[in-house]
Amino acid sequence: MITDTITYAVNGGEATGFLAQPDAEGRYMGVVVIQEWWGLNAHIQDVTRRLAGAGAIALAPDLYHGLVATEPDEARKKSMELDRERAIKEIDAAVDFLIAQESVFPKKVGVIGFCLGGGLALHVGARNPNVAAVVAFYGGAAPDVSQFTNREVAIL
Repeated sequence: MITDTITYAVNGGEATGFLAQPDAEGRYMGVVVIQEWWGLNAHIQDVTRRLAGAGAIALAPDLYHGLVATEPDEARKKSMELDRERAIKEIDAAVDFLIAQESVFPKKVGVIGFCLGGGLALHVGARNPNVAAVVAFYGGAAPDVSQFTNREVAIL
């Protein structure tokens, strides 16, 4: 397995994320992993590695830009300060990054999110036609179903 912190383009700027992928050549599904309110911590990096171990190229965007919370009050503050529209643009750019990789096939990806990331995953899935599947673990703030334009929707 190959892991690395990478930089990818977003809105004329850059974002960073943790990338994990199988080391063998081949075609793999792409998955964006969205952090909990703690940030891009060891747990989210482990989830990203486990997805790569299961045959995916997985990218976890760093939505707190290098900061990781360790206390609940700190995590709550960080999640409340998060610019959600900017975060969604960074997640969309992570989707674009994966789709641009020759080894990612098909050219649609899945998004998985936890807590804060679960809600963001639902919003990205509602608006981004390059997202084929969303898994939201205990994610709140789900988008209105009307945002899922021209898409098949199943909210369980």
